[in-house]
Amino acid sequence: MRKINLTPTEEHKYQIIKAVVAKRKTIKRAAVELQLTERHVRRLKQAYLLNGKQVFQHGNHRLKTHQKFDIKCKNKI
Repeated sequence: MRKINLTPTEEHKYQIIKAVVAKRKTIKRAAVELQLTERHVRRLKQAYLLNGKQVFQHGNHRLKTHQKFDIKCKNKI
């Protein structure tokens, strides 16, 4: 299992949903803190229970951008 690195925003979301799962926070309180709807907080909670921490990582996390120049081309310019 690989280590999952989250951005500070994703980490904040993870910590709050983790607290909801542990019943230290309510869904309503988490919705206010994350500025999301209660329905979306329930979705995040369900996804976290099924797939773990990786749910909070952005989908394009490890992909290269298509706009980046190749090093050879960059040196030529």
